[in-house]
Amino acid sequence: MSVEIPPFIRDKDIVIASSYRREDHFRETQRVSALFSDSGFAVYPLPDSEPIYLDVNFVFLGGGGGLVEKKRLERLFLEAIKRARFMYVVATNGYVGHSTGTEIAYALAVGTPILSSEKILNFGREIDQDIITIIEKHHPPIVPVEQIEEMGTDILDLVSNNNRCSSLGESEKRKIFDSLLGLFRTLRH
Repeated sequence: MSVEIPPFIRDKDIVIASSYRREDHFRETQRVSALFSDSGFAVYPLPDSEPIYLDVNFVFLGGGGGLVEKKRLERLFLEAIKRARFMYVVATNGYVGHSTGTEIAYALAVGTPILSSEKILNFGREIDQDIITIIEKHHPPIVPVEQIEEMGTDILDLVSNNNRCSSLGESEKRKIFDSLLGLFRTLRH
């Protein structure tokens, strides 16, 4: 079943995943978005996106056109990950939360290449241990924020040489999709 993607997130080269509700992650996400945008990439979120807090645990970055249904926003974000050329994870201080961890696992399952700003060492307490194990086993290549500008569009060569989806086993994919179902159960609206 195809999901209609609204303009604010449609046709993006790069989707940036991070724990947007943490101020340091949010500011770093804005910086990364500006660097990719300045290199000519279509990026979500846009560099000037402001956080929209739907509750204390769910934040998305501007342009939602009035969308406030958390499940729909998450579905749209996952569809954007699936369609993107790659996903960049802002893992400030090596941390990813529940949604970001699940989104990384989803990208692995659907074959979207991933790059990370730092080695992911700290996981939100809500992340299922199976997902942590999968992320640790298939950790994305690290491209520090400081290298984005100098790499420019050459980053695509790195991405194309590091697509790791083929190494996921069927049981890992099943665990990932079970985790997605769990994430959606936590999104009440």
